[in-house]
Amino acid sequence: MMKKGIFLLLALLFLVAACVPKPHGEVIQTKIVPNAPPPADPAALPPVPAADSPVLPMANLTCSDNSDCPGKLCIDATCKSVQELYSTNCSTKCHFEEATLSTSDGETYTLKPGQGSYSSYAGAMEWKVHALPAYCADSSVPVLIDILKKNTGRVLSTEVITLQQGHTSSVIRHPTIGRIAFTVTLDGVKQECA
Repeated sequence: MMKKGIFLLLALLFLVAACVPKPHGEVIQTKIVPNAPPPADPAALPPVPAADSPVLPMANLTCSDNSDCPGKLCIDATCKSVQELYSTNCSTKCHFEEATLSTSDGETYTLKPGQGSYSSYAGAMEWKVHALPAYCADSSVPVLIDILKKNTGRVLSTEVITLQQGHTSSVIRHPTIGRIAFTVTLDGVKQECA
């Protein structure tokens, strides 16, 4: 009887411990500094702009994930919009149709916007060709590649790299699976201009 009571008590403790919520996100530690100067006088702080005052454009910020760039993408580790990369003020516009890409593991793909591939290891790294806006004719149009890094189906990060025809990306690595590392080379671009 005593063993049953102890077993039930342990089972109950286990269930209660499993129901206690775990903290999410980063834990912020504060440090009290003795003799620290008091905060600045609020009257001496610069005024906060009124809601109707013009908003200055956000400077290009460095990033490692699209979530670091509100309203923009993390393109080549800098917050940008896709439109910033292409000249669109012209009468003759081109439309990106497909890209031929090769990877460091010997695979070659001809892909349209939205198409891509993924690494082995249960699709831990997915990449696909990004759709481009209509742009002015230019022999060096950058092609955008979306990179999604996942772990057990959950997206860890997303970013975008640009490639010019004939160029190879730097090594693309997975943040938690060290054996996933590859490069992508843009071998050719097919576009239609009119």
